[in-house]
Amino acid sequence: MKNILKILSLMTFVIATLMIFSITANADEVHIVQKGESLSKIAKAYYNDSNRWVDIYEANKDLIKDPNLIHIGWRLKIPDITEKNVVKTETTSISRGKSNDILECKATAYDLSVKSCGKLPSHKEYGITASGRSIAGKTRLEAACVAVDPKVIPLGSLLYISFTDEKYQQYNGVYQALDTGSGVKGKHVDIFLGDFNSTKEAKEVLNFGVTKCKVKVLRYGW
Repeated sequence: MKNILKILSLMTFVIATLMIFSITANADEVHIVQKGESLSKIAKAYYNDSNRWVDIYEANKDLIKDPNLIHIGWRLKIPDITEKNVVKTETTSISRGKSNDILECKATAYDLSVKSCGKLPSHKEYGITASGRSIAGKTRLEAACVAVDPKVIPLGSLLYISFTDEKYQQYNGVYQALDTGSGVKGKHVDIFLGDFNSTKEAKEVLNFGVTKCKVKVLRYGW
């Protein structure tokens, strides 16, 4: 009887292990296309191999009719993203910076309202980020901007931000660290959701609240 129980226990362990391996090996990540991106650029970011654009194309044939033409806002499946792939991509992509290149961060959001930035649209520095770039009049996708703590993530850094919570997955994508904020300290990213041309915080910002995200640093600094 004991031998039978041992065999059953072993079989259960083997089946569970195979199921976990299967789920991990076939996990797809979702990428939201940003301005200026191409399949080869996205493949470079995820696999450190621009030639793997074909894999992304094959996984999204229902959406992509021409591999040379993808549109901002499209949600693309990124196939075969395993922990091994992610580590390889980040280790070889980062030219300088900290060795801990996968960051667990707090995530918040902001716009150009007076409450967020303290400036009226009539102010001469309205929409000017800490990097000197203007995000006035831009949407989230156009600006692709986040505020960071430069002691943790230098300005100019290129980041891939992802959320596990479905509510926030629409914000998955590539951003650039272009801004700072008095309340942005440590491992914290503040995502610019757009210029809503209002002195009051937009509903989107209020609804965003505070959550957690993963930040993959594709490039440190400029």
